[in-house]
Amino acid sequence: MDKQPKDFSYNQEISLIYNQLQALGITAEISCRVKDPYSILQKLTRKSVKLKEITDIIGFRIIVNEQDECYRALKLIQEIYKVIPEKHRDYIDKPKTNGYRSLHTVILLGSYGLPVEIQIRTREMHNIAENGGAAHSRYKQNQEQQTVTPRELNLLTKAYEILDQGNLTESALFAYLQKIQIIWNVVL
Repeated sequence: MDKQPKDFSYNQEISLIYNQLQALGITAEISCRVKDPYSILQKLTRKSVKLKEITDIIGFRIIVNEQDECYRALKLIQEIYKVIPEKHRDYIDKPKTNGYRSLHTVILLGSYGLPVEIQIRTREMHNIAENGGAAHSRYKQNQEQQTVTPRELNLLTKAYEILDQGNLTESALFAYLQKIQIIWNVVL
């Protein structure tokens, strides 16, 4: 009997983290997002890195009530997952100059060991990150825009549409990354 790895569900992993935090008495909101292909291409171009070097293609955001819960949540993540130590950032202790505060760490998940960036912050920190001076949309507005042809944009959109954001699986994410690699080679 040929045993293939079971398809990994990121949503199940979010539920596991949520339940573990609840057991510690921490109420949290957890969401998952996949970086859209246009943002990936911008990062590949801007930073001149390879696709396999990007560690925030998929990300979990954990929002808690109190600052000390951020560190308790991080400790839990570090206890149950393989983390990449050099990717840990403490923007709570040392905020960015624009006021952004959050804990960042990268874990490896699933049979492919794909990196997942985890951001942990309080509701107040989240509001500042989304709406204040640290808002990502403001950051993106200041970035030099890469020119994408209609054909390339169509390819990027098709790659992103293969994902079911409501039930994200490792096989779907892996297929997405393969399409991005093909598109990246085409776009260049």
